[in-house]
Amino acid sequence: MKLRIGNRLTIEVKDFAEASRIYSAERDASGEGGSTFPVGRLPGHYVSYNGRVWKGSPKAWQAGNVPVYDNRVAT
Repeated sequence: MKLRIGNRLTIEVKDFAEASRIYSAERDASGEGGSTFPVGRLPGHYVSYNGRVWKGSPKAWQAGNVPVYDNRVAT
């Protein structure tokens, strides 16, 4: 599947974990905040600024939604 980050990058990724890692690395390298760094797009999904992958569109997000991939490390 392809990860697209605005007009900056389009790259083939093997899974949601890889998409999250690449998105987060690009975000960190940019030095930008959430208001200027674009959402990552995957077919039928998106990567939010925090690196989590969600089903659907960011405009359809609702409280209580659960990410399909959560990049947080379990403690």
